[in-house]
Amino acid sequence: KNNFGPRLGIAWNIGKDNRTVLRASTGIMYDQAMLGAYTSAIESNGLPTRISVSLSPAAAGAPAFPNTLSNLPPGYTLPAQNIFTIDPKFQNGYTFQNNLQVERGLRNNLSVSLGLVYVKGYHLPVVNNINVINPIGTLADGRPIFSGAINANTRMDPRFNQINVVESIGESTYNAVTIQFARRSRGLQFDVNYSLGKGVDNAPASGTLSFLGEGARSDPTNLDRDKGPNLLDIRHNFAGSVVASPEVNTDNAFLKALLNHNQLGLMLQFNSGLPFTITSNRDLNGDGSGSDRPLNIGRNSMYFPNRWNVDARYSRYIPIRKSVRAEIIAEFKNIFNIVETQGVLSSVQVDTLGNPLTPIPTYVSTYSKPGGFRPNGGFEQREFQIGFKLHF
Repeated sequence: KNNFGPRLGIAWNIGKDNRTVLRASTGIMYDQAMLGAYTSAIESNGLPTRISVSLSPAAAGAPAFPNTLSNLPPGYTLPAQNIFTIDPKFQNGYTFQNNLQVERGLRNNLSVSLGLVYVKGYHLPVVNNINVINPIGTLADGRPIFSGAINANTRMDPRFNQINVVESIGESTYNAVTIQFARRSRGLQFDVNYSLGKGVDNAPASGTLSFLGEGARSDPTNLDRDKGPNLLDIRHNFAGSVVASPEVNTDNAFLKALLNHNQLGLMLQFNSGLPFTITSNRDLNGDGSGSDRPLNIGRNSMYFPNRWNVDARYSRYIPIRKSVRAEIIAEFKNIFNIVETQGVLSSVQVDTLGNPLTPIPTYVSTYSKPGGFRPNGGFEQREFQIGFKLHF
C-alpha cells in the first residue's frame, strides 16, 4: 500500500499556427531502497563477532607480522562500541515533482522554450546519534554540548557510545527557471539551455547514504540547525551541445573535397561552483563526531569557483570506394585547460568554544589569488586522443 507514485502529464498545442506548445507534468517519485544503510547496520550491530582492534607491534598480545588476531589479546577490554541501525519507522524518501514549460517554434528548425520547476522532498534519510542525553552546556550559537563519559547519566543506553540511526525525517525544496534554444537541421544542430535554481534541505547526506558524503549533524536535538544548500546546489548552469556538418557546393573539386565530409562537435558546461561546508579541527559538541562547524557557520555556506569547460570532437570522413570509407577522430577534454576545483581543505583551527583562531577565508585560493581555502582536488586537465575507423 506504500510507495505509490501517481504521475500526470499534458501537452497542449496552442494557436492555429501550430508553433506553440504548453507542457505540464506532476507526480511523485520514490527513492530506491538504501541497501548500503542495511549493510552498515549488519556490520555494526554491536555483537562482538565484528570488532576492529588496532594494536601497535609492541603491544601485549599483538601477533607477529604477517599473522593476524584469532581472538582478543589477553587482558584486552573492548571499548564502548558505536553501532548503526535503521529506525523501525523508516520510509523510503520521495519527491513531489512539478514542471511547466512553454515552447515556441520561431522558424521551421529553431525553437525556444521557457520552463519552471518545483520539487519538494519528503522523508529524506538522516543519520542521527540518539544515544547522547543530558547536555552539560551549550555553545554560543545554541548547539548543546554532551559529555564524553559513557554512563547512565550521559547515554540513553550506556552499553554503547554512539547509536547512529537512519531516520526518514529530512525535507528539501528545489526551485528553478529554465530557458532553452534548439536548432535541428542538416548541417548544423545545437541545443543550449540555462537554468537558475536553488536547492535547500535539512538532511546532511553522510557517506553511508551518499557517494558524495557530508559530515554528521551538528546538533542531534535540532534538525533545522543543518538546514542549508544541498550538496548539488548549482545556482547558475549553462549547458550546450553543437554539431556542425557543413556541406559546400562548389565547382572547385579541391575545395569541395577539403570542406565537405567534416564533422565538429562541442560540449559546453559553464556553471557556478558546488557548495562545501567549513569545518573545524574539534568535536565541539562532544557527540563523538568530529569536524564540527565553527561558531555561526552555516552548512554548505561556501562555494567552489565557477566551472568553465569545453570538450570537442572532430571527425573527418575519407571516401575510398562505394560504401567503404575511413574516418579520423580527434577528441579533446577541457580543450582550454582551465583549472577546475573539485575539493578544498575546508578545516580551520578553533578553540574549545568554537571560535576560529585566525580569520576564516571568504574565497577559494587560486594562482592569482592565494590565501583562501587551499584546493586539494580538481576535474580533468586537458586530454587529447586520436583514433581511426574503417567503415565497410
